[in-house]
Amino acid sequence: MDPPPTLSFVVIAYNAAGLIRSTLDHLLVAVERADWHGLEVVVVDDGSTDDTVAIVEEIAATTETVIRVHRQPNQGRLAASRAGTELAHGTLVSFIGERVLMHPDSLRNLRSLLVEHPEARVWNCHIEIPRERNPQAQFWYVLTFLGWRRYLARPRLVSFGQDDFDYYPKGTGGFVCPRELLLEAYGQLVSLYDDEKSASDDTTLIRWIAARERIWMAPDYAADYLSRSGFRDFARHSFHRGTFILDSYLHPGTRLFAPLIAYFVLSPLALLAVLKKPRLLLAAPAAWLAAALGFRRMGVSSRDVRGFSLLAPVFAVVFSAGMWRGLWGLARAKVSVSLAARARGHHSDRPSGREPGL
Repeated sequence: MDPPPTLSFVVIAYNAAGLIRSTLDHLLVAVERADWHGLEVVVVDDGSTDDTVAIVEEIAATTETVIRVHRQPNQGRLAASRAGTELAHGTLVSFIGERVLMHPDSLRNLRSLLVEHPEARVWNCHIEIPRERNPQAQFWYVLTFLGWRRYLARPRLVSFGQDDFDYYPKGTGGFVCPRELLLEAYGQLVSLYDDEKSASDDTTLIRWIAARERIWMAPDYAADYLSRSGFRDFARHSFHRGTFILDSYLHPGTRLFAPLIAYFVLSPLALLAVLKKPRLLLAAPAAWLAAALGFRRMGVSSRDVRGFSLLAPVFAVVFSAGMWRGLWGLARAKVSVSLAARARGHHSDRPSGREPGL
């Protein structure tokens, strides 16, 4: 039997002093239980100003697993994950965010899955969201369940490709892919924005990969995602997600392309209608009650529906603001590209200062 491929974990961290120890502790337990030689951890510190690096170095000094630290100025998750991939030595690369806690047997199970399914080289991690007494976690759980219930209503071994990509969970938390394929994906990645900090670091990248290799997932290869618990963090995260969604889905052929276009056309009209006739807001409670009943019929617990209902109004406002910010950033990028192209054309039309033949 051929030995399993080598595997590098790229851990993205930014001001993660309160989380990174737990993240690495869970990962190292999974590494130890997997008995998988050739594993390493590359921690990319994206410009932290707290004790993140000191904590990582302390842990690295007490474990046999190779842990390397790469420090860079704050450039965003996309730049950090790309840098970690370039530094990785493994034939496979897996991304771990500071909020992702690997289950103890996850890597042992992944090793078995790779042996049982040699054709499956790309794996998405099954993510669970602990949500006891955490309305923010309940909100994100319901949102992801509604979007990807094709899998989440009945977790099982599945694979998906480009055609059904938008109906299954995906993200860089625990995502496993051959390093060379990832580097190729980064090489072709083009964001709608001119600022990489606003660019999608997962969906666009993984979509390109799914067009070339099927992506597999199974509940045996799993991790927990620790949702934010503070209101300010929730609002900030929702705002950023509103910006990221355009980079991920504002492309013809994606599941959300038409709804996004419809939103930008209809939302100003709806706002004008409400300002003109405020009584229209009286229909909102009835509409929300109907939605909540629909969630319950889909299998969402009443506890999770309550948490979702509590934060949905805040999310709607802040997420929408992030979307409009994203549209403004997209317009700025288009203008910047147009001006640059015009400048190049103007420069190429200038006389060289010498006549041919002289």
